[in-house]
Amino acid sequence: DLKKRLEAVEADRVRTIAEELLDGTEAVGDARLIGGRVDVTADELKDLADRLEEQGRPAVVVLVGGESGRGIVLCKVSTGITAVRAGDLVKQMSAVLGGGGGGGPHFAQGGGQNAAKLDEALTVGLKTARGSLG
Repeated sequence: DLKKRLEAVEADRVRTIAEELLDGTEAVGDARLIGGRVDVTADELKDLADRLEEQGRPAVVVLVGGESGRGIVLCKVSTGITAVRAGDLVKQMSAVLGGGGGGGPHFAQGGGQNAAKLDEALTVGLKTARGSLG
C-alpha cells in the first residue's frame, strides 16, 4: 500500500543521508564527531542520530534541521563519552536559534524560531564538542 511504500522511500533516504554524514566523520580524541544539517522532521532527525551514533561508536552526533520555519537541534553522545554532555550542547545551540531545549548526558533536543541561524547553531555545536573532546 502507499503508506508502506512512502515509509520505505523515507527509510532509504535516511540511510543515504547517514552514509554521506558518516563519510564526513571527524576523529577527535578517541571519538568520532559526526554532524550536519538535514532538513527533515524531528522524528526523522532523531532516527538519523540513532543510526549515526550506532554506526560511528564511540561518537558525538550533532544535527540541525528545519521544519515549518522552526529550527531543530539534536545531540546524541555514545555511552562512555563524558567530555560532552548532550543537554549542555543543545542548550547552547538552541540559544543561537532564540529557543531552548535540553535533555540528559547522552541525548537531547531543542530548537527555536530563528531557523535562519541553523548553520550558525551547527557551527557552535561542532566547535564546542570538538573543544571538549580534543
